[in-house]
Amino acid sequence: MAAVSKHYGDVNTWIEKIIDSCDSPKQGPTIYNLIKQFRKMLDKDKSIKFDFRHNIIWQLERKLDNKIDELFDKKIKEQEKELVN
Repeated sequence: MAAVSKHYGDVNTWIEKIIDSCDSPKQGPTIYNLIKQFRKMLDKDKSIKFDFRHNIIWQLERKLDNKIDELFDKKIKEQEKELVN
């Protein structure tokens, strides 16, 4: 799975799809590294305003944080269910 192009909109969409498909909290650090590389790519493009670049990265990081929280909550509920049974 790869981004359709190097345009920041396509890369952003690709990373969002990766976050959505994440099924383990252990994948989080790898996806954070991907976001970090995307930040470096955006920082090289001076035609994109800093505030806009910052907002794009912030949204991806929040989306990943929420996804990881969701996966941990799911895992905790499964473990609690096992303890009850």
